[in-house]
Amino acid sequence: MKKRMISSVLVGIILLTGCLGGPSPEENMFTIMEETVTKEQPFQEVQEPLKQLEEEGNTIFSQIVELSNEEFDQIVTLSDQALENIGQRREKWKKKWLQWKSLRSIFL
Repeated sequence: MKKRMISSVLVGIILLTGCLGGPSPEENMFTIMEETVTKEQPFQEVQEPLKQLEEEGNTIFSQIVELSNEEFDQIVTLSDQALENIGQRREKWKKKWLQWKSLRSIFL
């Protein structure tokens, strides 16, 4: 009987120590969410130009597909534009990747 009572008191003390000191789980979660929003801002700034570049690339590709072999010079010009577009997207993706890596550190 005494062992049971002592065990109950010890369990109660252990459970109560989790409630004492330090921020609550809600406060911790709120802090993490605020940090995430702050770090996500540059990520979102990269997203819009990347989206525009992808749309431009799709437009160029559609134009190339519609051309015939007689319009080879125009195909070459559009292909050069497409390659430039791909290079720009690659740079945006690199920036996005670096920002993602910094966001990842919040959750690990």
